[in-house]
Amino acid sequence: MKADLIMMKVQCTLICLFMLGIPGYGCTSQEGFYGEIKEINEQHAFETMRVPDVDIKAYIPEMKLFEVGLTVKELDSMTDYGEHKKAASHLIYEEAADDVDLAFKVLKNCYGAYFYFGGDKAFERAKKHVLSDCEVAGENLSVDILRDSLKRNLGFVKDGHFWIDNGPVFAKAAYYSNEKMVFFKDEKGYYTEQDGKKRNYVSFVDGSDAVEKYMKRSINDEGMLVYRLGILS
Repeated sequence: MKADLIMMKVQCTLICLFMLGIPGYGCTSQEGFYGEIKEINEQHAFETMRVPDVDIKAYIPEMKLFEVGLTVKELDSMTDYGEHKKAASHLIYEEAADDVDLAFKVLKNCYGAYFYFGGDKAFERAKKHVLSDCEVAGENLSVDILRDSLKRNLGFVKDGHFWIDNGPVFAKAAYYSNEKMVFFKDEKGYYTEQDGKKRNYVSFVDGSDAVEKYMKRSINDEGMLVYRLGILS
């Protein structure tokens, strides 16, 4: 087993040496490659310094051992599926208010990031707005109105795992990129190549001279560090 591990390390080392020895592999120069790595590491270090020290205890409520925060009746109401065979499309305010009250009680006692996203102050404010939306709807109150109100008023929860009615609350961003065009970078800026020679430097992207904003690091088919146009929605 030990011999296999040694052989695997030797093979990996040979592969790395082989890749470094291939003409044109990696960046246009070794200095350029390590320069990019240094820049990335410095940016990561800067972002890390901007993050304040966090006291995890500030986001953990004091609870007694085996304290649930919900009554047996409330727990049964969420697990007795026989009582909810037919989903209601329309609601009366009293029914919606009971459901909203229970939903926020569950969030407080079961959602791990409850206190991280503002605790009682933030969630009680959201609850108040949801109940107000339901009251304003009057006789037109429906499950759709309740659901939309919950999603809208809980939008401050920036958590991709936080869903309501099988749909995410946090609006995800989509990344758009042009994979056909490839750019390179030197001390003058970003440029294109043709037959291995520099062709044109990029002055504007979509009418903006903030070219750096749109250039995203990538790797081409030869393993070279390149740049492609990209943006988040």
